Amino acid sequence: MRRVCSGLFRRPHGWGSRFRWTSLLIGILVLAGAMGASAAGSGKTEEVDLNLAETAIMYQMAVWNTPAGSGTSEEERRDYIGVPAYELALALISARDTPDSLTHLVRLLRYQADADMSETLDCAILSKGEKIKPYLADLDVENLRAQCTSEMDELYRRTSGRFSDRISKTACDGTISLARKIEWLREAVSKGGTCE
Repeated sequence: MRRVCSGLFRRPHGWGSRFRWTSLLIGILVLAGAMGASAAGSGKTEEVDLNLAETAIMYQMAVWNTPAGSGTSEEERRDYIGVPAYELALALISARDTPDSLTHLVRLLRYQADADMSETLDCAILSKGEKIKPYLADLDVENLRAQCTSEMDELYRRTSGRFSDRISKTACDGTISLARKIEWLREAVSKGGTCE
């Protein structure tokens, strides 16, 4: 029988307090960005929203690639913190069909995601249909890999080693698997692929 979290301060087996509070902070940041988006609809607001959402996803990837976060299942994460921050952030990024939003959406492929996030991201990309094709065509695998590695290395330096020094290796997708993923998505979009 599945146990349901009875309160914020319950700590499931294997979860450290740093993981819990970092995940909570990410969720709050994403929600604050979403409220800002509804309050004003200018291009500057969109840029802020997109950057905030990407930052939330980057932190979520880093948390999941720490010893405390990597051993937890998706079910445990949902029982404990509810909807993961990446789902909220991804919803914010994919809500618009503007050039900036579509660019940010496809550039999320740089992260080595777990099966749940990978499927959610694939579906968000496929839901855009033909309008996403030029953005997928413009992706440079080496550039994406370098961006992810640089972000994770900088995050490690900024947080004084709170995350593993290997996060750039574990949180960033490999060049070969990233190239295959992008090619698969290009073909799926061309064939009118959708998620069920």
